[in-house]
Amino acid sequence: MERTDIKKLINKVFQVALPLVLGAVILLWTYHGFNFRHVYEVMDGGMNYGWMLFSLVFGVFGHLFRGWRWNLALAPLGEHPKISNSVYAIFIAYAANLVLPRVGEVSRCGILAKYDNVSFSKSLGTVVSERLVDSVCVLLITAGTLLLQSGVFARFFRITGTDGAFFLHLFSSTNFYITLICIAAALVLIFWLIRNLTIFAKVRGLIKNVWLGCLSIRQVHRPVLYIIYTVAIWLCYYLHFYLTFYCFDFSAGLGWVAGLVLFVVGSIAVIVPTPNGAGPWHFAVITMMMMYGVSKEDAGIFALLVHGIQTFLLILLGIYGLVLCRLQIKIKLKPMNEILSLAPQNVWKHFYSLTQVPRPSGHLAKVQSFLLEFGKNAGVEAFQDEAGNIIYRKPATPGMENRKTVILQAHMDMVPQKNKDTQHDFENDPIQVYVDGEWVKAKGTTLGSDNGMGVAAIMAVMEDKTLKHGPLVALITADEETGMYGAFGLKPGEIEGDILLNLDSEEEGELYIGCAGGEDLTATLEYKEEETDPEDVALKVTLKGLRGGHSGIQIGWGHANANKLMARFLNQVIAYDEACLVSWEGGNMRNAIPRECEVVITVPETEVEDVLAFVGECEQVWRDEFATIEEGLSFKAERVELPKYMVPEEIRDNLVDAIYACPNGVERFIPTIPDTVETSSNLAIVEIANGKAAVKVLTRSSRESMKDYRNTAIESCFSMAGMHVERSGSYSGWEPNVNSPILTP
Repeated sequence: MERTDIKKLINKVFQVALPLVLGAVILLWTYHGFNFRHVYEVMDGGMNYGWMLFSLVFGVFGHLFRGWRWNLALAPLGEHPKISNSVYAIFIAYAANLVLPRVGEVSRCGILAKYDNVSFSKSLGTVVSERLVDSVCVLLITAGTLLLQSGVFARFFRITGTDGAFFLHLFSSTNFYITLICIAAALVLIFWLIRNLTIFAKVRGLIKNVWLGCLSIRQVHRPVLYIIYTVAIWLCYYLHFYLTFYCFDFSAGLGWVAGLVLFVVGSIAVIVPTPNGAGPWHFAVITMMMMYGVSKEDAGIFALLVHGIQTFLLILLGIYGLVLCRLQIKIKLKPMNEILSLAPQNVWKHFYSLTQVPRPSGHLAKVQSFLLEFGKNAGVEAFQDEAGNIIYRKPATPGMENRKTVILQAHMDMVPQKNKDTQHDFENDPIQVYVDGEWVKAKGTTLGSDNGMGVAAIMAVMEDKTLKHGPLVALITADEETGMYGAFGLKPGEIEGDILLNLDSEEEGELYIGCAGGEDLTATLEYKEEETDPEDVALKVTLKGLRGGHSGIQIGWGHANANKLMARFLNQVIAYDEACLVSWEGGNMRNAIPRECEVVITVPETEVEDVLAFVGECEQVWRDEFATIEEGLSFKAERVELPKYMVPEEIRDNLVDAIYACPNGVERFIPTIPDTVETSSNLAIVEIANGKAAVKVLTRSSRESMKDYRNTAIESCFSMAGMHVERSGSYSGWEPNVNSPILTP
């Protein structure tokens, strides 16, 4: 065994053994000389089991409320697990704490990740925030109890005639050392948690997601309900404990204030890392019960029975939750199983595996490693070139060595676009896929079928041992979506073949014999901001819910461009409502048709109602214009705090006019193939704020002359607005050749 393995084993044994040993030592110390036969005597006839069962009901409800509250905290992060799964995770987590204290806090996040595809790091952040909330609750309960107990203590001293010597006796040397041990153990636990969180923090993106989870409490959609759940949790916890007083004659008359005292000290005691607080909880409860005149023996019986029964409840709930989660594994896997059932199955299984590997353009290390490992397992030659491309070579089937070499080509990266209200880290989180009727879709993000399906087809061919074929080469290029960098970086002679089949297409069973080239245009302008009119009102106007789509594949499908629609709106409110522009944020990827746009404007108070009415009018007009296409279109406005600065009037007019006039969409179709787009452009990104304006456009064409024509038109448009225009990332198109010998039977 390696030294590292031994070290890990020792560490695991230490983590498990220390809490058990610590709890056992404190229990032995606390119950030294105790007559355990009295426990059986009480259980045989001196205990009211009805009250005990009643108390357990509140124990169950405490966990239910905690699960429901957790769902509220997860919702702002775009995570919506089944409520039942959240509750089951709570059940399992508290049972897991019996084995290794506080491991349940991590394990319940893992349960939701496994059974409901919830981001582990995000849910961990919500647990951290949850514990902070619970700590505040404990402090408030403790402070209130201390205030209430001052009078109780006074009455206790008068009735019993006890003095300070009594408390000195309670905190004898033995008890004092137990207290010190508990404090030291708690400090060890805190140190261990910090150390392990630091290790986790080294994982890329975890800290960000954990922080998002921590902040989720600020974004809870139903804060009142969150507060109600929190109050209900602690009320149930208190009743779960207090009602056990009525199970025994010696504790039935202690009252609810005494219940609060014991509840508080017990809650603090369980911080010590022992299974369910075993040992420290008994010590604390016994000590405080003795303050209320309960004998040490009776207090010991109470602590043993109550803690034992409540622990048994946790075990039962944990088993129940685990069993039901296991039963629901089929539900969790349903989307994958549905995808795997699609034909051809050998392609869809690889596509699904690709959705689980992050691969946004510019961040391809994970998918490159994944593809290399796949090639190794498939038994083909696999390597990565200097440009980051993955290349496979598969020899011909025996007897077919003289056939022409076919190159299968696709690209590994995807367009990382998400809905504004979706929390998703494309560099670390898998795509959440599901089957919706006849379509495979993604939850709140792009799917990555461009060009995941092409890569999946290559993987299926490389893996298949039954296909008969000539020599095969696969070229999976890097960073295609952002500038064809993998293709441009391919060195001459790196691959050889006679026929190249590009698998980056849309229609099954159809071959494309041409491809558009592309070029980026970026128009920029810096301006000096002006102060807003303090008498004006600021409105945030948001357009969302558009379909968007790929600016190459879907540019001719009639999808609305969020930036173009917003320009129409601004043109009117500037002309008729004295609107001023503060900021504009629309689109986030050059090759994606923008589906969301947000502007902040200011208008005089007298024009607010007119603007709001016009917003509603625009929404209806656009819904009519794009009927059956943009069914999810939403156009809303809301008052916001008045910003200090805005875009100057002349600059504002020039910018809005240029964006309004900028060519967008299809320029023309291929004359020889009338149903195929030849030339188009996408007004992809508009960013105006803080003295800077930038407009980013992507032009595509299979004909170089038409690409240049479209680019010049766009450049002229923004140049007239006084903007500086740069062209970059140009790559040539591929004009169709209907007479290619490949097409000849």
